[in-house]
Amino acid sequence: MSQTKLALVALLAAPTLAQEAPFAVSIPYALTVPTVHNATAELLLVDQREVHLPGAPALQLVFSDFDLSPGSMLVVSSLTDGHVQVLDGAEIAKWKDRSAHFNGPSLLLELYVAPQGRASYALRTLVRGLEHADDTICFATDDRVPSFDNRATRVLSSGGTSACSGWLGPNNCGFTAGHCSSSYTFTAEFNVPASSASGALQHPAPIDQFPIDHGGVQFVNGGTGNDWGVFTIQPNALGELPYTKFGHYTLGFFTAAVGATTRITGYGTTSLPTTNQIQQTHTGPYMGTNGTSITYQTDTTGGNSGSVVIHEPTGQAIGIHTHGGCGSSGGANSGTTTLNAGFQAAYATKCQPAVPVAQFAASATAVVQGTVVQFSDQSTGGPTTWAWDLDGNGSTDSTLKDPAFVYATPGTYTVSLTVSNALGSDSETKPNHVTVSPVQPVAPPYTQNFQAGLPGGGEWTFTSIGLGAISATGSGTASPGSGSPSLAMASALASTLSTNQAALHLDLSGVQQATLSFWFKEAADEDNPEDGVFLVAGGNLVSVSPFTGANSNWSQRTLDLDALAAQHGVPLDASFTLVFQQRDDNPLGTDGILIDDVAVNVQQMLYGSPSALSVAAGGTQNLQLAAGNSYRFRLYLLLGTTSGTAPGTPLGPVTLPLNADAYTNFTASSPNSALLSSSLAFLDTSGNGSAAFHLPAGAPASLIGLTAHHAYLVFDLKLDQTGTGALLVASNPFPVAFAP
Repeated sequence: MSQTKLALVALLAAPTLAQEAPFAVSIPYALTVPTVHNATAELLLVDQREVHLPGAPALQLVFSDFDLSPGSMLVVSSLTDGHVQVLDGAEIAKWKDRSAHFNGPSLLLELYVAPQGRASYALRTLVRGLEHADDTICFATDDRVPSFDNRATRVLSSGGTSACSGWLGPNNCGFTAGHCSSSYTFTAEFNVPASSASGALQHPAPIDQFPIDHGGVQFVNGGTGNDWGVFTIQPNALGELPYTKFGHYTLGFFTAAVGATTRITGYGTTSLPTTNQIQQTHTGPYMGTNGTSITYQTDTTGGNSGSVVIHEPTGQAIGIHTHGGCGSSGGANSGTTTLNAGFQAAYATKCQPAVPVAQFAASATAVVQGTVVQFSDQSTGGPTTWAWDLDGNGSTDSTLKDPAFVYATPGTYTVSLTVSNALGSDSETKPNHVTVSPVQPVAPPYTQNFQAGLPGGGEWTFTSIGLGAISATGSGTASPGSGSPSLAMASALASTLSTNQAALHLDLSGVQQATLSFWFKEAADEDNPEDGVFLVAGGNLVSVSPFTGANSNWSQRTLDLDALAAQHGVPLDASFTLVFQQRDDNPLGTDGILIDDVAVNVQQMLYGSPSALSVAAGGTQNLQLAAGNSYRFRLYLLLGTTSGTAPGTPLGPVTLPLNADAYTNFTASSPNSALLSSSLAFLDTSGNGSAAFHLPAGAPASLIGLTAHHAYLVFDLKLDQTGTGALLVASNPFPVAFAP
């Protein structure tokens, strides 16, 4: 500083807000990599492409869609300096659907898919670095010098286009100005490199960029003396936290003497391009206190907002720099003292070191197998590490703060969480916390209108990847069928990408001409390739009815399940699964999809009448065989049982839905008998046939109250003797009851 003035008038100088310094601009950029499946047993590179923005000094990627199965990843590399970031599901959630900042105009994106997994992503924006624009400072000479103290951090806004300063305190706390916090501070950068020759900001390696926990930001933007922000920082990809890696400032809760030396270390703008918004420091005299406002003649510029104000004699932090007030003739800059009551309350709540107390919650505790349960840490005391045993087997299943876990096997599971910090650890165990029921496929005809809430009979499974929300509720106009509520899927939080899946498990054994009908409406939901109805084929999801275009009004769709199954090689069997899927980043009303009045109807392969025969009078049940065109001219064999249909009789790849007994053996060894006529024949040109069960009058009274079932097998053998003779399909069972 060229001169110092210890003047009372400096206390009364009208301050001007030390604004966040813009360093980048958002540019729309459309890129979609549709879902790619990996059917191999190896991690597979499925897509590789370069994102290039000519002349850009730095880039950040902003995603509109990101779907990675466990083990899949997107690797982003700078072609300028070789810095690399690996984005898996946990990292992209931590970074709120963004990448770190990379230097240079070109990035290489490599998409890897885990064995039997899937992956897709879409970009919506590139954040492009800007060249430097000059700013003014106090007095005619800028006396700041470059410094290297990683306890001070450069804080980037949520838009990725402006920067403030910040600094580290104990217990994973960070501090900055309140007017910076109101921009939803997003990234804390350390080991910041020199800026470019044009003054454009350059960024450290992704491992030195830490996402700030949005949910933990507390701030007041109340003007001079009441302008402060307190936040916590999430670990980097190595699980490191900056305050344990770099250290932190010790806070001093006292009023400095007038004239005492103060130091401000931060990331303000400079006229020299290469030092623009890198870390710099300067010392100057403390000018005084006015309430909770402190003033000092220490050089700052735009971008210094949030810098630490250090009492140089003790090295302790006594305030947060927030406002400029110096001019070419003197004056003073100002900040908020650590004695501010609101700041102290936030500091006591979030930053005071203590042994953590473990607490957690689960998104659901009674689920169907295959459901993803989201766990959330609610521990107090500032834990820095987490160890979850989610299936009660005594081993650690996750070290994430808020993990998700798939319960694939029915049973009851104990869940434990152990949290730790530098002062100690604590555990919470909840015995038999999660009960997992088996999937129970439902046979058609089937309807569901969600009037009783989400169905819990086992035929549906509901999964949210990320912070999704699946519920039975309404939004806007009710469905024209059953009305509200409907099945609703959306994100639980604004600007938080999630994928929701509602899977319907069907038993389509022995049926044909199966159809799915449903009503749906989108609540201002954008087009997304992951939205729609999917068929599970070979463990992968295949889109069969995408939700595209404007669907703000209720509309009905009907899908031919026979045709879809044939198209994708999926058998109509007891494990036929359809998935309603929605993916987006805002709550219901802003985004989201509503589904209602789901119906599955079929024509059975075997049906007949009457449904009952009199043992005394006898009679005939006429049976109609409707195998369909796929089986025309094929040989069929009609069989029977009086011992029920479950679990049936396995015959290689086909299960005959009859429990074998003496009647089964008779119908197999004596086809076309007087009891069961036309039981062995060829289906006609349409794949149809007919048969009959004849009950003679005066049959044994012991039959009264029993039910017989018939079903038929179709073989690959035609009347002209062509075909392999292989067993192709079994029909549904059809009953006949015996009355007096």
